[in-house]
Amino acid sequence: MTVSNGKIGGLTFAFGAGYRKMAFLQAQSFELHGLPFAVVVEKGCTSLGDLDWNSVRNTQVVELMHEVHSPFEFERYAYELSPFEVTIKTDADLILPPGWLGLPQWTGSLDLVSGIPISIQGIEIPSSPYRRAWSAHGLPEVHSAFFLFRKSDRAQAFFHSVGKRFDTFYSTTTRELATPSTDLIYSLAWVDVVGIELGPGLPFLHMKFGTSGLDSYRDDWVSHVNLMEDSAGIYINGTQLVHPVHYYDKTFPRYREQQKCLHG
Repeated sequence: MTVSNGKIGGLTFAFGAGYRKMAFLQAQSFELHGLPFAVVVEKGCTSLGDLDWNSVRNTQVVELMHEVHSPFEFERYAYELSPFEVTIKTDADLILPPGWLGLPQWTGSLDLVSGIPISIQGIEIPSSPYRRAWSAHGLPEVHSAFFLFRKSDRAQAFFHSVGKRFDTFYSTTTRELATPSTDLIYSLAWVDVVGIELGPGLPFLHMKFGTSGLDSYRDDWVSHVNLMEDSAGIYINGTQLVHPVHYYDKTFPRYREQQKCLHG
């Protein structure tokens, strides 16, 4: 998809120093692909740590002025806060690898597009093994880690429903599923606004147990694979990564710092 005038950009929430560090790496990866980026920090955030945000010229830092009262509830404000016509809403622990293939041409014409996990072998994982409750309740498996929305009435209605679902979660029967994770709330809101069909999805590598395609079957996968990086790409066991990487293992940023020190 052609990027012009900042119409397409990424947005993530980064509350707390650890998440701001991950968001910083994500901002750098978006800049590598010529995409603007917005990172949302919590109300009253007075320090961005020792990160040089001025060095990522594609990025603007936005302070969330609303109060939030439960984990992940800030997600309801993604539509309101995004400065872009088409927004790639991400989780902070995700990067675009140098070899990323880019967005498909059709994405900009859709109001809402869910991410869809794939393995490093490129195989889609339409039903995650740790999401049996979704199937039990007839919910589509919406993934918020790499989620696209276009400024439109439908997308606005979706995020309004996200807010309502956070507000009413503990008074509904779905409370038996889990605490209100972003993916669960997104799935419920998707049913409210779209229905049970997901339609086409955006592939991303979900490096978690049962979805990554790694033999180790570990969430702390970084120290159990042959992981290499150079200016051309990132490689796992010799395979170049060409899809967004939701790395999940929070040691991944430290690994990348070590690689930069080794290779200058």
